[in-house]
Amino acid sequence: IVSLYGKKKKPAPEDLQGLDVLVFDLQDAGVRFYTYVSTLLQCLDAAAEAGIELMVLDRPNPLGGGRIEGPLPDRETVPESFVNLAPGPLVHGLTTGEMARLVNASRPKPAKLTVVEMKGWARAMTWTDTGRKWVLPSPNLRDAEAAIAYPGVALLSATNVSEGRGTDTPFLL
Repeated sequence: IVSLYGKKKKPAPEDLQGLDVLVFDLQDAGVRFYTYVSTLLQCLDAAAEAGIELMVLDRPNPLGGGRIEGPLPDRETVPESFVNLAPGPLVHGLTTGEMARLVNASRPKPAKLTVVEMKGWARAMTWTDTGRKWVLPSPNLRDAEAAIAYPGVALLSATNVSEGRGTDTPFLL
């Protein structure tokens, strides 16, 4: 088992040795700075480098596919980091599979990518509209309401103002 949480952000070649396929199955939050999308991009590159397939199990964008807002990454003033690897606006409106396809198509050496499509999701649907049970993608995104507030409230993380982490209602206070 290889963890990509903590210091290690990308599978190493030896982690993928002997594999035919790397499966990516994480629920993204629909925001560029949510690091699961960065993990996806690192896995995409690692799979391409290893010559193996990356299979993405697509998941709904909890904010819906129609919510696209915020600035584009400014690579001249903000250096690339793990919280800004994804292209596009702050709220990108893409599912995990769509993001993988978009980025893979722009890579000099694309990965062999398979996206396992969802059934029953439409772009206008937020998480609540899906009827699915919310499963915490991380300890502080505790419900769909917090996910809706997250793109704006999480920006407070870069200040000395609390966004509610450590309370019973993070991103809602």
